[in-house]
Amino acid sequence: LARNPKLNWKDVLTGLAKLPKLAELDLSEDEITELPEEIGSLASLQELNISMNKLRILPDAIGKMKQLKKIYLYNNLLPKEENEKIKNLLPNCAVLF
Repeated sequence: LARNPKLNWKDVLTGLAKLPKLAELDLSEDEITELPEEIGSLASLQELNISMNKLRILPDAIGKMKQLKKIYLYNNLLPKEENEKIKNLLPNCAVLF
């Protein structure tokens, strides 16, 4: 998806949020540099793979994803402080770095 330079992640995630049964989302290896706040609107998501991107920070809205059981963050550019913030925002989720 991200190899399309005109792709607007805000619009994509807003559209995906309209899928009430969406349980898993794999956005790995998409060269994503940032996620919009709309990621938090994916309320039914249980597993999110955003590994192998270029993320340095995640929006606080990720904490709204109360159904999330696993989030894959391998091979991003997240600093240690951001890792701790993510764990605090998602206390009931397996955060895999």
